[in-house]
Amino acid sequence: MLADSDAVEEALGASRAEVNRQVADITERADRDHQLTEAAQAAQASEAAHTEALATRDAETRDALQSGLRHAYDRPPPPFRPRRSGQRLCCRSVRCEPVGVTECPIELSVQASPTDQISWATLAQRCESVGCRALLVSDHPGSGPSPFVALAAAAAVTSTLRLGSYVINAGVHDPLLLARDVATLDVVSDGRAELGIGAGHTSAE
Repeated sequence: MLADSDAVEEALGASRAEVNRQVADITERADRDHQLTEAAQAAQASEAAHTEALATRDAETRDALQSGLRHAYDRPPPPFRPRRSGQRLCCRSVRCEPVGVTECPIELSVQASPTDQISWATLAQRCESVGCRALLVSDHPGSGPSPFVALAAAAAVTSTLRLGSYVINAGVHDPLLLARDVATLDVVSDGRAELGIGAGHTSAE
C-alpha cells in the first residue's frame, strides 16, 4: 500500500508540474500576443498621425500657392522694358516677381538644332539679345547634327550666351574624344561651354 501511495503522489506531482508548464506557456503566449497587439496599435496610430501631418502640410502648401497666384495675378503687369543684350530672361518678364525679391531664381534656355548657317546664327544672337541663359543642342547620332559643331558656330556669333549639350549620349562616344570636344568648345567660346550627359532615350540609343 505504501508503494502504491508513493506512486500516486509521484503521478500527481508530475501532473501538477505539467499543468503548471502548460499554464506558463499559455501565459507567455498571451503576453506575447498582447505585446504584438500593442505594437500594431502603436504603428497604426503613428501611421495615422503621419498621414494627418502630410495632409495638413499639403493643405498649407496648396493654400500658400493659391494665395501666391492670387497675389501675382491680382497685380497689373509691369510695363514692358526692352532688355539689354546679355540681360537674363527670367520670371520678372511673366509678372510673377515676389514682393521684396531682387534676384529671380528662374532662367530660361532654348534647345534647338541648326538647319542652315544663317538661321542658326540668327537664333543664337536672338537668344542672347533677349536674355536667355543658354542655347542647347541634343545628341542623336545618325539622325541629328553634331552638337559641338553647332555650338561652336553659335559661339562665333555670341559673347555671353552659355552653350551646352542636352544631352550627350554617353554610350556611343569615346570618353577621351568627348572630353577633347567639350574642352575645345570651352576654349573657342571663352568658357561658356556646358556638358549635359546621359544614357539616351530612343530605342536605338
